[in-house]
Amino acid sequence: MAQFKYKIVDKTNLIRTGVIEGNHLDEVAEVLLEQGFTIVELKPAGMFLDELKRINIGGIPFAEKVIFIRQMSFMLNAGLPLTDALSIALNQIKNLEFRNKVEALRRDVESGIPLSQSIEKQGKLFDTVTKNLIKAGEESGKLDIIMERIADNFEKKQDFKNRVQGALIYPIIIILAIIGVVVALLVFMVPEMSKLYADQGAELPLATQIIINTSNFLTSGPGGILLLLIFMTLIGSLIYYRRTPSGRLVTDKLILKIPIFGELARKSQVTEFAMTLSMLISAGIPILDALKLVADSMTNVLFQIEILEARKKVEKGIPLSLPLLASEAFPELLGHMVKVGEETGKLDEVILKVGTQYMKEVDYMVSNLTKLMEPVILILMGVVVGGLAIAVYLPIISLGNVITQ
Repeated sequence: MAQFKYKIVDKTNLIRTGVIEGNHLDEVAEVLLEQGFTIVELKPAGMFLDELKRINIGGIPFAEKVIFIRQMSFMLNAGLPLTDALSIALNQIKNLEFRNKVEALRRDVESGIPLSQSIEKQGKLFDTVTKNLIKAGEESGKLDIIMERIADNFEKKQDFKNRVQGALIYPIIIILAIIGVVVALLVFMVPEMSKLYADQGAELPLATQIIINTSNFLTSGPGGILLLLIFMTLIGSLIYYRRTPSGRLVTDKLILKIPIFGELARKSQVTEFAMTLSMLISAGIPILDALKLVADSMTNVLFQIEILEARKKVEKGIPLSLPLLASEAFPELLGHMVKVGEETGKLDEVILKVGTQYMKEVDYMVSNLTKLMEPVILILMGVVVGGLAIAVYLPIISLGNVITQ
């Protein structure tokens, strides 16, 4: 059977688009007309182009999900029925995979299936926290309010993630550039200089001789290949070790101990914990379920373990503030603020304020990270590249001094 792309107007005067299978164009048109649709456009789907569009490297972009949730929040708050909101949002989606999944959501909701159950059928369309929030919104009859909170949270996460990644890109690019310059010098410049020194038969300084020996090792076939194999083996071993439970825990602990970046990672995790837990509690999700969901959303295993340990103690009747105060992952301030929230009965509000405060601190660190890294990077570049250049040209400088004298 062939595939045909359609654009139709349904009985509620909403425009829909999609793909339908059939033996030929007339048969497909008849099927759509029998269902009461008005056909705007119907044509064969281009096989090659459609297959290319289905290749979705990296999954559904998070930005697409942010826009979808915000649109759904806006339309539900305006009083539109859920099916109409899904139909309108569907027409704004550009990613083919996401479009197909939202189309499946709309069909399920039209047939009477709750939105939360339909989302569950779509696998990893949304994270567990979002799924449970939508379910809580449906059960409480406040889906529009919950969608608005999810949209706000998504936008904060997106903005937060972009700023952190933007701050990390600069030093990574500079370090890669330094490595590239060093490799280029060793592979292209040093061999030419070593030929010149060999023709002169002069005795070379130790630093120059080390650089030339390193260059010879890299440019000789076995040497360069051996070094590449060693490097790939080390990277592969590190990736394999990190995928083991113990390796993930060890590397996540080490990340938190890296100067500057470790503190940035810690505060980012605390921000995620506070903002997510506050949103879950305010949505009416029980504290034990909320803690389990928050633990699953953490990217650092140490924080996951600490939250799950705290959950066990809360299950026994111990206040959440006590295990947080005893934790090696969470800052002491968070524990004290949680204690205040427990005593006042406003835990979600207090935790939200803590999360907002830590988000501001991360923003400040990110904005100053480039300034802090610039002198370190400049010194590193000067020492590595400048030292390499001086070592290579040192014999020529010495020879020039002899001629001058």
